[in-house]
Amino acid sequence: METSKKNISTLFIIVAIIIKQSQRDQLETALQTIRDKYFQGSEIKSSNIKGNDKRRKIVLEQLTLQNFKFYAYVIDKTKLNGRGFSYRKSFYKFAHGILDRELFTTIPSIKLYADEIGSGDFMRSFVEYIRRTKMPNLFDNEYLFIDSKSSNINQLADLIAGTLGRCYDKKFLSSNRRDFMDLLKDKVLGINSWPIDYNLHIYRDNDSGIDNKIRDASIQKAKGFLFEYKQNKGDYYEEQRIVVDYLLFYLTNIDSKKFISSRTLLSILKYDRESRINSQRNLMQHVIGPLRDHKVLIASSRNGKNGTGYKLPANLKDIDDFIDTFNSQITPMLNRLKKCQEVIQLATIGELDILKQEKYETMSRIMKVI
Repeated sequence: METSKKNISTLFIIVAIIIKQSQRDQLETALQTIRDKYFQGSEIKSSNIKGNDKRRKIVLEQLTLQNFKFYAYVIDKTKLNGRGFSYRKSFYKFAHGILDRELFTTIPSIKLYADEIGSGDFMRSFVEYIRRTKMPNLFDNEYLFIDSKSSNINQLADLIAGTLGRCYDKKFLSSNRRDFMDLLKDKVLGINSWPIDYNLHIYRDNDSGIDNKIRDASIQKAKGFLFEYKQNKGDYYEEQRIVVDYLLFYLTNIDSKKFISSRTLLSILKYDRESRINSQRNLMQHVIGPLRDHKVLIASSRNGKNGTGYKLPANLKDIDDFIDTFNSQITPMLNRLKKCQEVIQLATIGELDILKQEKYETMSRIMKVI
């Protein structure tokens, strides 16, 4: 695809606005008010703002007061090989297929409204292609094309896609990209890339070499989990992917120091779906714990200055805090167990060692060194 020209982006960004069907009319009405005030009736398009970052921030401030979330894919056009991608319709099928598959396989019942493209015949063939290859449930899902001029919600998706371009596209990077992402942070359900790009982020600390290695390792492990288990179902894999997605987004785009509370993660898991995770205990047992078992690095804090909760570690201090949290819980428990072991041995004059059972072999070895 042509990307060498100065005014042509190297990225193709697709954004899906996700709301409940019952909220659609209310959001359309609210967006129409913003459209009349800030766009004088013209479409809510990123191209109508262009490089006016002050105006973009004002509009985003108003938009993010509305009730919606979004999910996005950032496609690097420079990595697309093959003559087929030079045809707009082939590229459209490929690009939208990536996002549509993610939506249809994650959200149980969904009606998707896409911008019109090409002729009526192409749109009908495209819908059939999506139904045949991306929809696991033909009865609860629906795919419709709509003229963006008549849909403020579709225009909202365009403006957010353009804003993400100002954050990620090296040709059009804005010095205010941190402000943009800070405004959007509570609306994001996930931002993924194709192909997987470990360096797709706008936030980077000026930390030491060790800190950068820890940060890079935590990003790669998180991305690796998302890639390896992207198709897995059952065993809470969907919830685990959602949490990793959000922690990764927050680390790389918003604030590398802040911990995300359990309450925030639970609310994200409950958005637009019936979640099986409804308590902090469930979150730890079925999401955080198994992710750590998969070697995803997740630090936790109970009372730090950067909040309580979880995050992907960005530096050595995050790892130290994580170990301190475990140390404060595990060491007292081990000491109590050792005292219990000693009392029983003394009472039985050495006849019974409560840890001398095969099932306690690992624990017995640990107790010998404390």
